[in-house]
Amino acid sequence: MNRLFRALISDSNLGARLVLAFGVLIAIVVCLGLVGLRHLRADAELEAAIDGRQFKAQLSRNALDLSNLNNRITMQVFLIEDENEIDSLLEQRARNTEKVSSLIETLKTNVQTPVEDQLLDAIDKKRGPYTESYKKALNLLVVDKKPVGARAVMTQEALPKLLSYHAAWNAYSRYQNDQVDQAQSIASSNYVQTRIEAFMLISLAFVLSVAIAFHVTRNLTKHMSRRKVAEAGLRQARDELEMRVQERTSQLATANEELRKEINARKLIEDELGGSEERCRQIIECASDTIYRISPTGYFTFVNPSAAALVKRLSEECIGLHFSELIRGDYREAAVQFYRQQIKEKVLTTHFEFPAVAKDDSEVWIGQTVQLVIENNEVVELQGIARDITSRKEIEQQLIKSERHYRLLFESNPLPVWVYDVETLVFLAVNNAAIHHYGYSREEFLAMTISDIRPAEDIADLLTTVAGLSGGADNTGKW
Repeated sequence: MNRLFRALISDSNLGARLVLAFGVLIAIVVCLGLVGLRHLRADAELEAAIDGRQFKAQLSRNALDLSNLNNRITMQVFLIEDENEIDSLLEQRARNTEKVSSLIETLKTNVQTPVEDQLLDAIDKKRGPYTESYKKALNLLVVDKKPVGARAVMTQEALPKLLSYHAAWNAYSRYQNDQVDQAQSIASSNYVQTRIEAFMLISLAFVLSVAIAFHVTRNLTKHMSRRKVAEAGLRQARDELEMRVQERTSQLATANEELRKEINARKLIEDELGGSEERCRQIIECASDTIYRISPTGYFTFVNPSAAALVKRLSEECIGLHFSELIRGDYREAAVQFYRQQIKEKVLTTHFEFPAVAKDDSEVWIGQTVQLVIENNEVVELQGIARDITSRKEIEQQLIKSERHYRLLFESNPLPVWVYDVETLVFLAVNNAAIHHYGYSREEFLAMTISDIRPAEDIADLLTTVAGLSGGADNTGKW
């Protein structure tokens, strides 16, 4: 925190301080706007609350007026004797009663507080007994023709219940008026708080603006004086630089002359090297050995005519081919892995033999030596020299077949046959007939000498016979 404070008060961070100050000023303006919006929203909410409460108070007054009207109609019914007029008054009273019920339902659908709900329930509870009492009085008067009993019911039952019913309505109206007064009081309090907040924010914005103006003016004055000092130093440095440039120009002229001489000498050397390179290229292209170069990713970049002729292609056809495309399918994966391992482990020189497939699908065995070209510890190229070893491979195959043939004759011979070392007389190999004839296992035979299976009196003759051998098989008599 201390480091951040020191960084902000430093002259080198004037821009950061101005950005921070203007950011705070903008935040204050935004807060002023939010305070205004909050005040407008509070006014709108207050207006909506007052309108709602006044609407409910008006509905309650309408219901009370209708109730009073019905009470007067009931009194008129008791005072007149014309039945038609009485029926008309009763119909009007019934309509008013339905309107009162409708007003009560409307008020119930807009209940906002539990107290309001309780007051409406009290109105319903008071209204029911009152309605039953005046209906009872009207029934005695109109139907039973008992005016005295009807008046008694009206005075003793209906009027007290009417007063209780009206008291319930008055309580509901007072509650709505109290709610309006309370909302106005809250709005007045919010208005005062909003004015205080707005005044504080405006004062803070004014103080911050004055501080920004003072700070900017002071820093501009300071920077202008520093700029004058810097300009004077810059002029002095420029004069010194011009002097150094003149000196350096003289030195560069001398160096350029020496460089020109060096370039001429190098050009002569490059011409000689170019001739040597051309001679080397002619030697490589005319060589009978297969010579080529490939990239570390395995694509041919140079192939001499001998290499191309080995796979019955032109040199141009080989350039850009991947070397694995010229290898027989069963050897392809092994060859790719072999040279990947060489590059990975940076083995400078390797030798590998594989069957290649020529353009006409004929096969030729190739034995090649591949050398890595490494620059800056990275493999940049592989160069190889290969030869056709098809004849050698054919001879090897013939030798393998011949060895297999003679081994078959050796193993399947019905007579005991063995091979032994003429120096140590140790058995080197025995056939199955020898194992069956002498009763020793193959492992036991290989741990013995030929003198172990001869009688003691024949060993001297055996040694004499073996000493006279120059190689090959021998017949030392019956065993």
